[in-house]
Amino acid sequence: MLMSTMGTKYFSGGFDQVRADDWRQMLEKNFRTARCPKEFKKDFSVHYPRGEADHWWKNFERGLPAGYVPTWKYFLREFNNKYFPREAMEHLDHEFMELR
Repeated sequence: MLMSTMGTKYFSGGFDQVRADDWRQMLEKNFRTARCPKEFKKDFSVHYPRGEADHWWKNFERGLPAGYVPTWKYFLREFNNKYFPREAMEHLDHEFMELR
């Protein structure tokens, strides 16, 4: 099953953690649905960033040691570091605690 037939959307980056989280969750759901082997998840994932997100990943990949092939877990960790920095998560936690 192709990822595009499951409605996999492109991700353009930005500062909206909710949108980034929605995209990440959509990928993970589609991987489960397609029974995607873990060794292909990163390759599929890096096809869907566009614009700023695509530039971020390509620049990040250029900085890796020659011959190093990142895994899905590696991509996911770096994606989380980029789009869910500690300060942003603390801010979201604070906003949540202030809900009335």
